[in-house]
Amino acid sequence: MTTDSKRITKKVIFYVDGFNFYYGLKQIKWKSFYWLDMVSFCSKFLKADQELVSVKYFSARSMNPAQHSRQDKFFSGDQQGVIQKEISKKRRLIESGM
Repeated sequence: MTTDSKRITKKVIFYVDGFNFYYGLKQIKWKSFYWLDMVSFCSKFLKADQELVSVKYFSARSMNPAQHSRQDKFFSGDQQGVIQKEISKKRRLIESGM
């Protein structure tokens, strides 16, 4: 057995705070990165012995219909099916007084 055949691939999951990511870009006026390919971006941080399993993108759903639509387009752009969105409804509960 060679040393290459003994190499174990480490599985990696990236967790992204979508709310802070978006507003961080907005604050520094980097609008061109709003539509960043998260899978490609995260892949650039991997080492040779690592495999990207998933990108978990956490965000809150906007109450604004136009923003809601853009958020849906962002997630539908994931052609590789790697991004797993976790949309919180907590914001809606707070805004509705629940």
